Amino acid sequence: MNRDYKPTAYPSVSAYLVANNAQQVIDFLRQTFDAKEARRFDKPDGSIMHAEVWIDDSVVMIADSGGAFPAVPMGLHVYVPDVDATYHRALTAGGISVQEPTQKKIPTGAVACRTPQGIRGGSRRRWQESDDGSLRSSRGGDRAARAQCLRRRKDYRCGPLDYRRC
Repeated sequence: MNRDYKPTAYPSVSAYLVANNAQQVIDFLRQTFDAKEARRFDKPDGSIMHAEVWIDDSVVMIADSGGAFPAVPMGLHVYVPDVDATYHRALTAGGISVQEPTQKKIPTGAVACRTPQGIRGGSRRRWQESDDGSLRSSRGGDRAARAQCLRRRKDYRCGPLDYRRC
């Protein structure tokens, strides 16, 4: 199929964040998700007219707010290999906790926080259901024990270390 209408390797849909102090958002994405800046165009006043960062296989486009483009509340949902580590990196990068890591009634571990600019972010790690009906992580180890604990408890609201009490 002819894909001349978009850059090679770009997804068909990308998030576009318009934020107050876009540089802080880029820094947060770098520290939390190891985002890599790909392109950037600054205005003469030094503000960001357009920037692109890659998080794994996805591009996030970012610009500073101003004039006809006010900051807009936005959220990002990112699948990560380690929800707990990502949550702690987000807090270290200045994120504000909205929800500590939990296991919900869906097969992913979840966490939520927001940047000081109000951009909400959620991270998830996929859990897989075993033949016996318990949830397990493809990483194994403590994650698998935690998933089994959560399945037994049926409330799916353990904190990051509660599985050790099962």
